[in-house]
Amino acid sequence: MHKYKLNIDFVNNNLLYSPIDGGHKKPSTLDYEDVIDNPDFMNNFSGKDGYLIGTIFASKTLNKLSLANALPRYKYLVLIAILFVTIILLSNVLSTKLISIGGFTITGAMLLYPFSYIFDYIITDIYGYQNARRILLSCMAALVLFDICIYLVIILPPSPFWKFQHDFETVFSRMLRTYVASTIAFSVSFFISSFIFQKLKIKNNGRSLFKRIFQSLLISEITDTTLFCFLSFYGIWPMEYMMKFILVSYFTKITYEIVVYSIITKPLITVIKREEKSDIIDWNTDFSPIKWEINYDESNNVYSKQDVNGATG
Repeated sequence: MHKYKLNIDFVNNNLLYSPIDGGHKKPSTLDYEDVIDNPDFMNNFSGKDGYLIGTIFASKTLNKLSLANALPRYKYLVLIAILFVTIILLSNVLSTKLISIGGFTITGAMLLYPFSYIFDYIITDIYGYQNARRILLSCMAALVLFDICIYLVIILPPSPFWKFQHDFETVFSRMLRTYVASTIAFSVSFFISSFIFQKLKIKNNGRSLFKRIFQSLLISEITDTTLFCFLSFYGIWPMEYMMKFILVSYFTKITYEIVVYSIITKPLITVIKREEKSDIIDWNTDFSPIKWEINYDESNNVYSKQDVNGATG
């Protein structure tokens, strides 16, 4: 007859055991050495608990057990990441065209770029800052590669029978500054957006989605628009035009995100959250923008089917 029952402390990554008939006695920690030095000790557990202990300690240390693998296997993260990177790359190209709507000048990217923030909020809210950070770093690498390739193709000598080198240089050499500006503005603003969004999620215990989006948007959008404008057009446009461009672009993006919140952003987050059964809060995350690892465990996933509507309210 076994004497002990097993419990798993996912918060501190510990195995605990307590006597089956021990009343309210505080559980003890089960160490790897306890099992190795005294194999007969395992006879005190049920076969199911013994199997679980053996599986966990097969990794030599509990810290190396991939408790993150116990989290849901994501069905849509790769697709969302690809769409996000695609939107950013397309926006990089479209930003080179200035268009006039109602007498106001904006970039062609304004038609598509705001969708990137929707994807950023989906990734950060459902999959966590660590996944968002990895995707943002990957997107930065793609943008840098894009800029380098454009530059290299410009400077490489053209074929003798290709007569469009001058036209090619006229278009792309003038736009290279815009591409670089877009890359820098994106890199800074989206890290700010994800950081503020997830910090507010921690503060509000996963509640108040609109509040988190709106507050992070106010800071990240003004950063993005101001950086892009100054890096792209400083010394080309008069300061008056630049300030007008910044204000129009900023308020257009803010208005856009507010309008689409109820019809696109919130429904998408709610549906995907239910499908993935994931709602990550970065309780103990190092928010450095240059880290690559993902080390979530089950304590970070606060998904609740009954609570998902409240969390996205």
